[in-house]
Amino acid sequence: MSVIFSGCSLNTAILLPTEFQKEIYSQNNKIISEDNYTFLKRVKYDKEDYKAIEFEGFYGSNTLELMEIEQSSIVNIDFESEIVEGKFKIVLITPQKEVMNISEDTEKGTFKIIAPEGNYAIKIVGNSASGKVIIKTSKDDVLSG
Repeated sequence: MSVIFSGCSLNTAILLPTEFQKEIYSQNNKIISEDNYTFLKRVKYDKEDYKAIEFEGFYGSNTLELMEIEQSSIVNIDFESEIVEGKFKIVLITPQKEVMNISEDTEKGTFKIIAPEGNYAIKIVGNSASGKVIIKTSKDDVLSG
């Protein structure tokens, strides 16, 4: 008599955030560095006129948009975030590697800055964050603004 065992397994491994990702939220030098993040769930929409993302279990920092400003401009960043859990913020990284807070947690509004020439990045930063965010950017001439 022989007994045959058979079965299947389902890989349900979940990527857990690293200690580095857990520390990013409160440390600007880590926010400025390259993207480093974990999401339990993420749906991202990259449209021509806006960026949107819905997420769960977000730790770390993730670039939503890169902007190359060729001449001084007024940059408008319209944002709407609805955060249901954790800590969350939207930041702007300047060419001088400065971190400017645009929004924290659930907020809706417009962030305006006179931006000198250079490369900028809009990042989202989270610590166990779940929610959704929409961002729309536009530029105006400094003289016409």
